[in-house]
Amino acid sequence: MARLATAPHVSVLLLVFLTLQQARATTCAELFQQLGDTRVPLQCAGATYYAIEDEFSLPVDLAKATAGQYSARFDGLQLFGGRDTRPANLETPFSASTEVSATGDAAGVEEIHITHRGSAGFGSRHTLLQTATFETASRVVFVPISEGDPAARVPVTISFAASWFLQDAGPGFFSRASTRAGASFDLIAAGHEGKELEGLVKLDPAFSADPVFAGEFAATSEAVPRQDGPHGGFDVTTRFELTFDLLPGQQVALDSMVYGSLLNDAYLAGETDSRRIHTLAPALFTIRSPARDVRFRLTPELPSPAAQALKITEWKRSSHDAGGETYSLAWHSRAGRSYVIESSPDGKGWMPLPGHGDVPSQGARTATEIRFETAGRRRVFVRVREQPR
Repeated sequence: MARLATAPHVSVLLLVFLTLQQARATTCAELFQQLGDTRVPLQCAGATYYAIEDEFSLPVDLAKATAGQYSARFDGLQLFGGRDTRPANLETPFSASTEVSATGDAAGVEEIHITHRGSAGFGSRHTLLQTATFETASRVVFVPISEGDPAARVPVTISFAASWFLQDAGPGFFSRASTRAGASFDLIAAGHEGKELEGLVKLDPAFSADPVFAGEFAATSEAVPRQDGPHGGFDVTTRFELTFDLLPGQQVALDSMVYGSLLNDAYLAGETDSRRIHTLAPALFTIRSPARDVRFRLTPELPSPAAQALKITEWKRSSHDAGGETYSLAWHSRAGRSYVIESSPDGKGWMPLPGHGDVPSQGARTATEIRFETAGRRRVFVRVREQPR
């Protein structure tokens, strides 16, 4: 049977995604607060930029957040798309993404891995204040399984490890600047309702020349100075590990969040410094048990590798002019296969796009560009179909 991956044109969300406006939330943190203890797996990525030119001007206020139903990978977002106006001083792309994977054996899942990535930054600007943030959040629902006494609690360990780059203030700038990175998780389980823990690292030269760690990061984290062009900065490693006793056979929800934020405050309108923060490697939450007979069941289960093989991973406008628009399209693919890209005005009747009726695989990922003429066209659906051998 042919496998399909679809994406709408103009409305650029993949079909499995939800917008936060539909959920009546503007940030990932707000969305998860609205969920409460509902056992609904969800992943979210968000980013913001805010600036005040002076006390009499209107602020620049940009925000975007996207939420997705549970999947093996949530590709997150870029804060600025082809149609968005990006301030000239925003040199570093804003991005955020999350991913869930699992390892195990015939008895079940042994470990669950939840990764978060993020980046935010801005260049110097004549302004009174500017801030930037990224955030990623994931709710994973799982069930501990044990062959022992069903009434006896089993140990489950949640660990976190991350490495970050926190950029320090550059020479010659006198604005108040601070950089923060943090992670938190909230365990929703019988006997542990609202078990929320958080770690934080803050770089604020007004108080300390070195990063300061707080919460769960305080005992096990370190910072190493690094020069990055005209800027100084710190490579920061953070980690913690906690073990909980949970009831086997009962659903458990784990909310995890990773975020980074930047602030420049000139007090008076003037040239503020450029700053940057990003994860050097994916921030990783791991769920496992020190007991050998304990396994986990994900709810719902992760798709098998075969089910994930054909999935659109990129759909964005790369250029446009008076006659039409060009979109970049990429998808998970299999070596040695070929694909056809089809379009439909209503998602029902499909026809191959001219020039895209036989696209050879480029390996694990295949990418191409599609041109649409805009005259008389309001909405087009696009899908990728793997050709039978």
